[in-house]
Amino acid sequence: MLLLNHNPVGYGTYWRVFYLAKHASELGLDITMVCASDEDLDTSIKKKQIAKNFEIITLPRFKYGKYMSGQEIRLLLSIWQTLTFNYDIVHAFTVAQPQIGFPALLAKYLRGKRLIVDWDDAWHEGFALYHRFPVRNILSFSELYVPKHADMVTVSSEFLHNKAESIGVDPKRIVRIPNGCNSTEIVPLDKHECRKALNLGRGPFLLSMGHTYADTMDSLLEAFKKVLRSNPATKLILLSRIVLDDSLRKKIDELGSSVILPGEVPLDKFNLYLCAADIFLLPMRDSNIEKARFPIRFGDYLCAGRPVVSNAVGEVKRIIEKDKCGIACAVDDVEGMADSVIKLLQSEAESAKMGMRGREIAEKDLLWQNIAKRLVDVYTNT
Repeated sequence: MLLLNHNPVGYGTYWRVFYLAKHASELGLDITMVCASDEDLDTSIKKKQIAKNFEIITLPRFKYGKYMSGQEIRLLLSIWQTLTFNYDIVHAFTVAQPQIGFPALLAKYLRGKRLIVDWDDAWHEGFALYHRFPVRNILSFSELYVPKHADMVTVSSEFLHNKAESIGVDPKRIVRIPNGCNSTEIVPLDKHECRKALNLGRGPFLLSMGHTYADTMDSLLEAFKKVLRSNPATKLILLSRIVLDDSLRKKIDELGSSVILPGEVPLDKFNLYLCAADIFLLPMRDSNIEKARFPIRFGDYLCAGRPVVSNAVGEVKRIIEKDKCGIACAVDDVEGMADSVIKLLQSEAESAKMGMRGREIAEKDLLWQNIAKRLVDVYTNT
């Protein structure tokens, strides 16, 4: 299996591809995953053997602008890979990106390979809108065109399932493959012991994470300010390498020691930070991007066994409401998010029950190993 992904190592859809590949390889499939280097300047092609049947190839990356990072070079290299490598199926992730979509089509029509297209984000009427002409048009066209030629289409959400049907993909060729939970490595731990290990002091602690927040950081900070008025001892942990503009940076600085910014941390400390929290926050907007996605961090939250408060849409809303593992507030309801946090901080028993229900989902339906079995069925029956 050749799995194509445009993301740099450790970013975005990379984790979806990585965990699917890792656990599918444990079931006996031979998988090569292709992605971009995570370095701003990397001229080399690197290979890394992750497991017996799982290899990752990273392609060069030259970051010389906000979005331009050597896609043209990776397009040519991906064409070479799809036309020369020995594989049975190509699974193309994020085909809105031409360096993924075009090589995938060549694999199907020049080499006669089976093509599976994965859809886990909205680019048409979504991320593409953040780009200028003609990039915006190319991204939208590629996302809507390539799936029509696939033997199967895997989607991460109901929104994208409906989108695939709307462009003419046969419903029989669409399979739901959600993002999962890394519940074997992220496990619930005693929050007081975690805080002691991290020298965080006393709580309560709220936690949110992600590389970018689009336009949701403002609402997150406004909700936190109201929580602070109710309980001035509350701290907000913003975990991961967060991209902030000057305006947001100023707002965070104004909150002083109430906001903790650990940056990116290794997995062992990552687990400690998650479990040091009382509540996880997941701010969302009523947009195609949010409705389409199944955030990897949401799975991490469920693993840690803490409740999630989110003005949720899409899959996050469906899971929170169905499995009662948190509180789903109305979209754009900053007051509702704050009130929900305050309510849970005042009801430790109910908060614990929600966290336990989240962990149960992470260990069963959304366990990556179980989701990988569904993907293997797709590979073997395509």
